[in-house]
Amino acid sequence: MGDWLARVVFPDGRVLFANWHSNSCAVGDQLYAGFLPADGERERIDPETELPARPDLPVSDADRLIPVRLTCDGREWLALFCPDRNMLAGPLGDFFTESLQWDFQLFDLRGQLHLVQWGLATTVCGLPVKGEGQEVPFFHVDRRSKDGPAPAPWRDLFAQWNGGLVCRDCLRGTLLSSKDALGEWDNPGQTTVAPSQTRNLARLCLILLALGVTGFMLAWFSDVIFGGV
Repeated sequence: MGDWLARVVFPDGRVLFANWHSNSCAVGDQLYAGFLPADGERERIDPETELPARPDLPVSDADRLIPVRLTCDGREWLALFCPDRNMLAGPLGDFFTESLQWDFQLFDLRGQLHLVQWGLATTVCGLPVKGEGQEVPFFHVDRRSKDGPAPAPWRDLFAQWNGGLVCRDCLRGTLLSSKDALGEWDNPGQTTVAPSQTRNLARLCLILLALGVTGFMLAWFSDVIFGGV
């Protein structure tokens, strides 16, 4: 247990370093230019080489994010570097990509793969799914009926960042909406309620409100008319 060294390898061969937290199995998003050599223990980041970061800025648009390869403690995974923040955008742990398959379905929309959180009607990037696309084997969690398809093999969509097959905005959206490096999600700004259901609910609320007002008025008139009898 403890904090160790993770290497962040850029497409041009440049290498930076990050702090690997073994208790959470994730790296920090802060980057460093150097590390301290092993001295009876593992290598560690050199805190004096911390690179300037801008965490208050928004995460860069998808097409500006840079794919990088992270290695640490026998683990390796693909992640994204945010040039606007000068920090890692994620995934900060290799468990993240596996977690995607427990919470998201994958749909082919006009030749591009998009992520849809389980039970929702739109993709993470905001496109409608109903009648528009075909589901691709990806969803792994056992929420289907017993007659449903078998769980799909594990698939790292971030490793397919280049090439245009996977929607980059969807992948970026999963990073922004996840709770932590392990990939636990709230509803990423989408609704599971169909518009017709929303309208029916609104009508019901108005009817109940009208009945409540009517009941109050009848009680008031009764009190006024018969109160003195």
